[in-house]
Amino acid sequence: MNQNRKYYYFPGLISLVLIPLMCIWFIYTNIGFMQERVIEFNLSRRGLPERNYEKFVVDSDSSKTNQQLDSVRQRMKSILEKNDTINGVNLNFSSSASYNSFIKSLDMISENDYKYWAVEANNIWILDLPKNKGKIS
Repeated sequence: MNQNRKYYYFPGLISLVLIPLMCIWFIYTNIGFMQERVIEFNLSRRGLPERNYEKFVVDSDSSKTNQQLDSVRQRMKSILEKNDTINGVNLNFSSSASYNSFIKSLDMISENDYKYWAVEANNIWILDLPKNKGKIS
């Protein structure tokens, strides 16, 4: 008899190979490696200040949406150049507006670095606040 004969325990070999493969399959299909994305925005408890807001209605038509966003961009440029603290812009999204138009408007806000804006229901309010001229309040 050969005393150096190796014995293999087949149920153990199966569990060493199959259980890790089944765990990896379970993680890929159910739990792990999902990307979570967030749009961060903050709401003020005081609400929006009183302004003369120019209202722009955004519909489902994409060419009209691009024109609306261009006119909003021009209007906000004039407001910021003049340091106008009386006027602002209200983007109103109708019920037929697409999610893409909402994202385009948020992209426009981030590209142009508007500091003061708020999202409320189907509206985005963009405004400019007065600059503090060194006064202690």
